[in-house]
Amino acid sequence: MKKILFATDLDARSDRALDRAMMIATALNAKLHILHVVENTWPRGAEKVALTEIENLVGISQKIHRISKEGQGVTPEIKVIRGKPAKEIVKEIKSIDPDLVIMGRGKDFTIEKIIIGTTVEKVIAKSDKPILVVKARPKAAYETCLVAFDNSTGSRSALETTLQIAPQANLIIVNAAEYLRAQSDELGNIEDLIHGHSSKIIEETITPDQKKPDLQILVDRGAATDVILTRVAEIKPDLVACGRTGKTGLKSLLPGSTAQVLLGHLPCDVLLAGVK
Repeated sequence: MKKILFATDLDARSDRALDRAMMIATALNAKLHILHVVENTWPRGAEKVALTEIENLVGISQKIHRISKEGQGVTPEIKVIRGKPAKEIVKEIKSIDPDLVIMGRGKDFTIEKIIIGTTVEKVIAKSDKPILVVKARPKAAYETCLVAFDNSTGSRSALETTLQIAPQANLIIVNAAEYLRAQSDELGNIEDLIHGHSSKIIEETITPDQKKPDLQILVDRGAATDVILTRVAEIKPDLVACGRTGKTGLKSLLPGSTAQVLLGHLPCDVLLAGVK
């Protein structure tokens, strides 16, 4: 992972996403690009004000992480432009081709607004890049990650990206056996298959000097959304990762979809990986 794009709307919680972006970029020695879009309705001079605010936030984050021995040497490239946020973010993604896009929860992130589409969801719908939505204030690197996995292309990408951004985390693979009866032997067979597929991805993704993560496989009967929400409430992971349907993620915009429910209801960070 060489390039990370952090798109921010500078709301009151934007420092959380910035801190996480700084931590990940440092750990991976990746170039960090920061983008803020000033909407056309804002007055003249808003770009300069936004740039100053971002520079101040970056300075604070650098000091915090320097104390904790994380974040040293991270010098982001900051860009402030005018336009429609989702449209300009997608254009920037196409321009710099990042390996990961990081966004905060956003000032327009409410359950009601999700129905018609937040900036985050609009970007998800137009990009196939992995998108990390930061909700919680980061205190350290991710320690426990839950990955919804069914061996689809999207879920494989979610697992690969999780291994990259959280190489030291405990890894919990969750599979929802939605159409099976509660036969223990059937669930056991699925668990063996999931373990085999996920273990292969881990072997192919981790670097030679990287410790193989602790892996736990959970196969539950039920709808994917219900299974994930139940396990998150029980395990309380730092990060939940899943794939999203369709090359451009259009189906993830449908009300009630797994991706939409996770974005709206989970208290932890959410990673949505597309189909490359």
